[in-house]
Amino acid sequence: VALERYYATATCSPTRASVMSGRSLIHHGIFVPYNSIDTASGLNLSYSLLSDHLQQSYGYTTAMLGKWHLGMKTPAYLPSHRGFNYSFCFYQGMLDYWKHYNDMCSGGVTCSGLDLHGGGLWCRRWRVHDGGGDRWWSKSGLDLHENYGYEGATSGGSDVGVEWAVVNDTDVYHTVGDYSSDLFTRKAVELITKHGFLGVGNGYVLPPFFLYLAYQAIHSGNNKFLQAPDAYFHLPDIESLSPDYTCGQYETTSSCIGKDPSGSGKAARKSAAAQVRSMDDGVGDLVKALQRASMWDNTLLVWSSDNGGPTDGQDNNMANNFPLRGCKGGYFDGGLRVPAFVSGGSSLIGEDARGSSVYSGVFHATDWLPSLLTAAKRGATGDASAHHTIVVKDNERPFLKGDGVDNWDFIASGGYLPSARTEIIHAAQAEGSDFAFTSLLVGDMKLLVHPAGTDCGASHAGWYPPPGEDWNYANLTLNKVCGEPPADRNPPINSVCTSSNPCVFNLTSDPCEHVDLGADEAYASVLEDLQAALLEYQATTVLPYTVYSKDDANGDPRLNAPIFDAGTYAGVWRPWLTDEDDAALYPTHYEGPGYP
Repeated sequence: VALERYYATATCSPTRASVMSGRSLIHHGIFVPYNSIDTASGLNLSYSLLSDHLQQSYGYTTAMLGKWHLGMKTPAYLPSHRGFNYSFCFYQGMLDYWKHYNDMCSGGVTCSGLDLHGGGLWCRRWRVHDGGGDRWWSKSGLDLHENYGYEGATSGGSDVGVEWAVVNDTDVYHTVGDYSSDLFTRKAVELITKHGFLGVGNGYVLPPFFLYLAYQAIHSGNNKFLQAPDAYFHLPDIESLSPDYTCGQYETTSSCIGKDPSGSGKAARKSAAAQVRSMDDGVGDLVKALQRASMWDNTLLVWSSDNGGPTDGQDNNMANNFPLRGCKGGYFDGGLRVPAFVSGGSSLIGEDARGSSVYSGVFHATDWLPSLLTAAKRGATGDASAHHTIVVKDNERPFLKGDGVDNWDFIASGGYLPSARTEIIHAAQAEGSDFAFTSLLVGDMKLLVHPAGTDCGASHAGWYPPPGEDWNYANLTLNKVCGEPPADRNPPINSVCTSSNPCVFNLTSDPCEHVDLGADEAYASVLEDLQAALLEYQATTVLPYTVYSKDDANGDPRLNAPIFDAGTYAGVWRPWLTDEDDAALYPTHYEGPGYP
C-alpha cells in the first residue's frame, strides 16, 4: 500500500522523534537536527517510545539498527535504554560510509570520531524442554555479556527458555572498508535469522519481533561526500546518467559538479542513484531473510523517508523532489511530502488493498505509533476490529491535538476507508522561540510562513528537476496535475511566504505549490480560518530544544582515546554527562510555554 500523501517533518531528528514518540514536533520540541555536542540534545525522557509500548503491551523483542540521532549525552538517551533489547547504531546525524566516523568536533574543528556502537539486551542462546531433557542452541552475539537473566515463553505445552545477555554499549572497531548500508543489512539479516531459528517451521512460537532499521543512505557522508560501492556505478541504468565522469568517494559534490563534463551535476546524481540502489538491494536481502525464516507471512514492513531530499547540490547531495516545490529543511511540500509504503505477507493488510496507491487522504509520521500498536493488537488477539488504547506514564504528557492518530484502518483498507487525519501541524512557534517558520494543513488548504529552516530550505524556495532535465522530463502523475512551474524557478527565499504576507496553497488542485492564494481576496476568509486554527496549536507548542542549547567541549570525541584503529580515529563518540549534569543543563521534563 503506497501512501502518496504521506508527510514527515523537514529534517531528520524531528521525524525520528515523531515516529518513535507519536508526538508532533510542536510537543517534543525537536524542530531541527541535533548538533554533535549540544547539552540540550535528546528526545525528552518522559516520553514512552514505540519500542516501549510494543514490549510492555504485546511482549515484543525489539532491535534498533542504523542512525539513532535522538540523543547520546547520557546513557539514558541511547536506544538500549529506550525500549530496545539490542542496538547496533551510530549516535550522530551523519557518518562516513566507509570508515564510520563523524567528523564535527568541539569548536567546529574537523576530526575523525568513531561513531559505531553495539549494545542492549539480546538473546545469547535458546533452551527447549520437550520432555526429553533440556537442549540448548548457542547464539552468537556481541562479545560483551553480563547480568544474565531468564525469560520464558510457551508453545503447545513445551517450554522455550531464553537466556538473555545484558550488553552495555560497546564501541565497534575493525569495520573500515565495510559499506554502512551493507553492514546494517547483514546485521538485520543476522537478527532475523536468529529470531526465526526456532520459529513456526519448527513448531515453536517465539515472542513477536520489532526491528527499527534506519539506513544512513542517502544522506551524504558527513555532509560532504556521496559514497557508494563501485559496482553500482557500473550498472547500465546508473552509469548512463553520467557515462563520462564519476564522482570520487571523497570528492565533494561541488568539486564533482565542477569537473563534470556535462556541467549540470549529472555525475553527482549518479552517485545518489548508486546509494539508493545499494539500499534497495539491502531491503531485498531483508525480505529474503524473512522468507527463509518463515516470518514473512506474519510480517508488516513499513518504509518511510525522514524528510525531503537536499536538491541541486545542497548538503553536497543531488536528491530530487520534483515536481514538488522546495527541499530538505524547508516547509514547502518538497521538504515534507515523502515516499512511504506498507508491505509484508501479513493478513492484517486486506487482499483488496495490496498494490494500491492511496491519494485520497493524508498520513503523518506521528501516526505510525498509534497505528502500528493497533496492528499489533489485532495480530495478537485475532480481532480485526480491535484498536489499541495508549496508556501514558504518570509523568508523561497525554497525546494532544496534532499528535499521532490511529490510522491503521486507512492503511489496511488501501484507502477505501477514510483517513482519520484531516489536519497536519507541520510547525508552530511558542513565544520566545528561536524560529519563525510555521506551517499548517487543514483539508485542502495549507498555510505557510517563512519556509526557511535548515539546510537547503534557507536558500531554495523553487522547483528543481534532476540535473540537465526540463520540467517535463518524465511522465509524472504530479506533472500532469501541476503543469509547468512558474518562470522564476528559484525565487529569493526571503521574498515569499513572509509573516506579513503568508502563503496559502490549495494542495488538491495545486500540489506543486505554483500559485500563492494568500493575497487573493477570494481566499481572505480561508486565510483567517487557517490563522485561527494555528493559534489553537500554538497554545500547546513548547519551546524548541535550541533555546536551551549549550555546546559542551567535554563531549569532544578526542577526549575518548580509541582502543583500536588509532590511525583512523582521533577519538570515540560516547555519552559524557552524568544524570545530575543533564538535569542542571536541560530540563528532563519540559516546562514553560505550552505546558500547564
